[in-house]
Amino acid sequence: MRHHLTAVCAALAGLVLSAAGPAMAENCVHWSEDLPATGIVVEYVTDITGEDLTNSRGVQLTDFRAILQQDRFNHHVRGVLDGSFLDNGSFRPFQGEAYFSTRERRQQISQGDFSLVCRDQLDDLAEQIVRGRLQGFLFVRAYRGKGEGLRLYIALVG
Repeated sequence: MRHHLTAVCAALAGLVLSAAGPAMAENCVHWSEDLPATGIVVEYVTDITGEDLTNSRGVQLTDFRAILQQDRFNHHVRGVLDGSFLDNGSFRPFQGEAYFSTRERRQQISQGDFSLVCRDQLDDLAEQIVRGRLQGFLFVRAYRGKGEGLRLYIALVG
């Protein structure tokens, strides 16, 4: 199932890059070069919604890392399912993940090192997350890089 999810996300990321035009594509690296295939801890697709923009006490979050951490809290603790609606109107949830089920592991998100296909676009994507205005879903791959810390690769898909 992991390979199927990776193939789907790779195809969607390719569409995002090609739709962005040549100027953006020139500053980007190819998916296969930037996305490690080993040391993967977890990967998932999520939909950042209004519920993810505030913490459990109702305080507005202003950092994209905190919002991604809240998204995983909402998934694991509150049981919020992310997904999409099909053409026939039925809801199809995304495949869940089990790694960020504990508080300690969710805290790794706020301490992680982030990258994406176009590294110079991270600030723009982070701003979209904070504003809750993503034009699609977010693909997240957490992996172990050199050293002890968790690295998180994020890409806008769909």
